[in-house]
Amino acid sequence: MSTAPDGWFRKLETIKAHPELISGAELITIQNLAYWRGAPKAKDVELVDALYERCREMAQ
Repeated sequence: MSTAPDGWFRKLETIKAHPELISGAELITIQNLAYWRGAPKAKDVELVDALYERCREMAQ
């Protein structure tokens, strides 16, 4: 069972579904994180949260 923060993987999937909203380097990082299993590091959670918020803002 994953100990990732609630919603973390859902946010990751949302970002992956909208690659046009983030930079290429960010997308590569996200794709790498998507294959990673277990609890993400705090910096990974912060990155996903920030990119998710940007995707939400740009999608509006």
